[in-house]
Amino acid sequence: NELALIFEKMGVDTWETINAASTKPYGFLAFYPGPGVGGHCIPLDPYYMSYVAKRHGIIPRFIETAGEINEFMRIHAINLVEIGLQENNLKIHDSTISIFGMTYKKNIDDTRESPSLYIIKELIKLGSDVKVYDPYVDYIEIGGKKIRSENTIEDALKDSDCAIFATDHDVFCQLDVEFLEKMGVRIIVDCRNIFNKELFENTNINYLAIGKPNNI
Repeated sequence: NELALIFEKMGVDTWETINAASTKPYGFLAFYPGPGVGGHCIPLDPYYMSYVAKRHGIIPRFIETAGEINEFMRIHAINLVEIGLQENNLKIHDSTISIFGMTYKKNIDDTRESPSLYIIKELIKLGSDVKVYDPYVDYIEIGGKKIRSENTIEDALKDSDCAIFATDHDVFCQLDVEFLEKMGVRIIVDCRNIFNKELFENTNINYLAIGKPNNI
């Protein structure tokens, strides 16, 4: 995640870099950036170790720094939304934003600690009209209020200014750029490398992505 933030500024595609590194025939595992971490273990369990370490007089700097970076990625996703809206002369508090994927990883129904929940909550707080869609989740609760998933991808995209792809469910990976343009969405924020950036070059869609050059 930290490399993704650095590479965006450097004009380097993080995903291409990881794919290149993956050609090494030994001693390499590929890990990918995203809008944050979720689930019942990674966002929580390291902090148990951190707590115990401090009780024994050790400051676990790496654990806590990693946690801060992972949590910041949720904010970074919202920052990309705001940049995309500004480039289209739109305000975040007057825009309709669709969020695709409420689970913390693809093709499951588990929303525990999902970064999508924070993103949804913050966008609502900023005054956006938020729509959500996840084929595996009927609804989520934000601040004691149920937010129901739209019935279809088309329903979620209808009248939407910006679409955030926070989870890379297989059904999302099958979408094509022509369909998105036909639905009238003006901004795509790709948090999971679902789309090829070059495909948007001759469209009316402003494409921004985590870990890719965004001309910021």
